[in-house]
Amino acid sequence: MFRFFMLLGLAGFLAACSTSELNGNGISSLQGILENQGGSFSLDGQPLDLSQAQVFWEGELVDVSDLEDGLEVSLEWLALASQTVTDGLVVRKISFRTQLKASLDVIDLANNQLSLVGIDVNLNASTVVLDKTPTGVKRISLADLRVGDYLTISGQVDAKDVLNASRIVREVEDHVNRVRFTMPVRQLDDALKQFSIASGAYKVDYSGARLRNTLREGYFAQVRGVRDGMVVRADEVRARANQASVNGASLKHSGILESVDLNAQTIQVSGLSFWLDSTTKIERGTVHIGLGDLVGGEGLELRYLSDKLNAQGFAYATKIEVIHTTNPNPNPTPVTELIGIISQFNAQVHTFTLGIQSIAVLANTEYKDEATKTRLSASEFWSTSRNGRSVKVEGRMNGSVFEAIEVKLR
Repeated sequence: MFRFFMLLGLAGFLAACSTSELNGNGISSLQGILENQGGSFSLDGQPLDLSQAQVFWEGELVDVSDLEDGLEVSLEWLALASQTVTDGLVVRKISFRTQLKASLDVIDLANNQLSLVGIDVNLNASTVVLDKTPTGVKRISLADLRVGDYLTISGQVDAKDVLNASRIVREVEDHVNRVRFTMPVRQLDDALKQFSIASGAYKVDYSGARLRNTLREGYFAQVRGVRDGMVVRADEVRARANQASVNGASLKHSGILESVDLNAQTIQVSGLSFWLDSTTKIERGTVHIGLGDLVGGEGLELRYLSDKLNAQGFAYATKIEVIHTTNPNPNPTPVTELIGIISQFNAQVHTFTLGIQSIAVLANTEYKDEATKTRLSASEFWSTSRNGRSVKVEGRMNGSVFEAIEVKLR
């Protein structure tokens, strides 16, 4: 059930030697099921060091205490040349989202299956089922669930549009007709502003919804709305080409280009290897370039899909950006991304805080407002208090301070 995508060949070297050193410095990403073993978290038995981690739920900064056993998570971990595997993965960012929230319609005990808003949900021996009440959380079984229960389900959708659940939580919910799910778009009708999900029994009416990105047949849509008979009337619909990106995994790796194989269409960046094809976007600044135009030693930032592997186990790169053309520092601090709510906004010294992380800006920091699709000057950004605004920041750590290259109001 667990999918462990290290892309360092780490599965092999873990088996070979549990104290082998990691190869090179950089930020790498993983996806999988979080396990709580005696109060310590791990992925597939690999311990996690969360002492420096920022935790995000649905894109908002939360506390480490919000992490629970059985959550489907994506994380970014810091690979240090001096670090050994027995130290545990030093996690910088861990994110989790909900695949489905709705009232339970059908229980099939014989087949270990549920159905909610027409979405079939499969359970297996590893599925964690919990009952969450104001007095606490306890483990329960499938047989304890009842039609009408309000459930929050984490997991992955397979090729048959069935949700394979890793974690199910029964919760108290006043608005039982509220629904939230991430599913592939089927039978899209642009004229009627609607599409089907799963078996087709339910339609999603997005005529009154805030639409983020363009909907296409087969894309994954994250839908928030209200159930009205056999129709979900959406308040918001967010579309992406694949399940990982719509669920916020947004897997990223930054580092130095070490090798290019034009025949195999693969590259190696700071110890990690990736494959690509003609649809992979490669950019240097605003110019689109080809794989053969990349130069060894350039600093790259890659977006990739950890569940789309080639025969060698390399992840598929969807986008490659050249972030600098020389390598003044043989061990550069990688670019990473933070998302959260602004607090302690200080217009005099140009700093603010996300959670417990101090954010500073540079002379060339770019500012954008995603809601209005506009660029802001530094003076425009700092002229108004931004406390309470959701923001996405890209940059690098400099000591204990995160220096922003780009700040995007959301």
